[in-house]
Amino acid sequence: MGERTDWRRELRDARKKLRLSQRELATRASLSESAVRAYELGTRFPSREHLSDLIDALSVDRAWRNRLLLAAGFAPDGLEQRPSDIED
Repeated sequence: MGERTDWRRELRDARKKLRLSQRELATRASLSESAVRAYELGTRFPSREHLSDLIDALSVDRAWRNRLLLAAGFAPDGLEQRPSDIED
């Protein structure tokens, strides 16, 4: 069995890659800056809804989204693509 993904580190790394502060990510996700800080530090655990809001704010691909949800203990969305990426 492979090493489990550290979803907190990946969330932080994705935020930094986009050059977003915790405050900017929080604003995009409609969360408080203190919540984002606590999630990244591991002092609080997000609900699936809040984690989804953070992932949506980072605009990552569906595979990364599902991996992060699974690593945090939530069911994946199931699709390999975002609904807007699916052609008619």
